Amino acid sequence: MNKITEIIYLLEAHDYLVAVSNDCNYPKEALELPNIGSFLRPDIEKIIQFSAGSKPLLIGMGNPNSPKATLLESLGIKTIIFETPKDFEDIYMIILKLGEITNKTEKAKYIIQNLKDELVLIADASKLTRMPF
Repeated sequence: MNKITEIIYLLEAHDYLVAVSNDCNYPKEALELPNIGSFLRPDIEKIIQFSAGSKPLLIGMGNPNSPKATLLESLGIKTIIFETPKDFEDIYMIILKLGEITNKTEKAKYIIQNLKDELVLIADASKLTRMPF
């Protein structure tokens, strides 16, 4: 499961996707896109093929300083690798950045606010149901 792909679909920006990784299995529509391997084992030839004649952008999650990311950059493929989120603020930042990249900034802000509101509701509900032990 690749959270980047899920967020792009949540932003209703899936028309920006031309290919996905092995880990992209949700939503099911993502399975219909060509596969370019995994983060650890990208199919460099396929990535180059998809990049021909365009300004490619490869987005992933993992180690931004990985040798594969460096290789792709050296081939002229702009690469954005988000570190694995450690908290909600990291998740919000990723959503907002993906919103900016796909021209869906307002949608990203709306999603972030909804997530924050849901967390408040969950926190409030947990206070009501907490056992006194």
